[in-house]
Amino acid sequence: MASTGGRYTVVTKGPLTGAIACSNSGGYWGAELKMAGWDMVIFEGKSAKPVFLYIEDDVAELRDASHLWGKSVWETEETLKKQLQQPLARVSSIGLAGENRCSTRPW
Repeated sequence: MASTGGRYTVVTKGPLTGAIACSNSGGYWGAELKMAGWDMVIFEGKSAKPVFLYIEDDVAELRDASHLWGKSVWETEETLKKQLQQPLARVSSIGLAGENRCSTRPW
């Protein structure tokens, strides 16, 4: 409800250099996370299979995302909203480049 109040930041360790990097974004996702009672989410390690984080109020769980692999961010969002039967669900996804661990470097 305040200007820039819905911003969120993703901080990560870069796979190419090991450097710490951050990215800032807007939209509904950050505000919805906070309204669900969460200040941050920390992921450590690597999952053996594709998963997504489902958060509803004070419950957070990793769920199978195999059926989402290979979909665009738009297809992923549409599929999850239908699957969860929550048309107002907020989705933040990595997309095809993230799945394929694409580098932004030309070499």
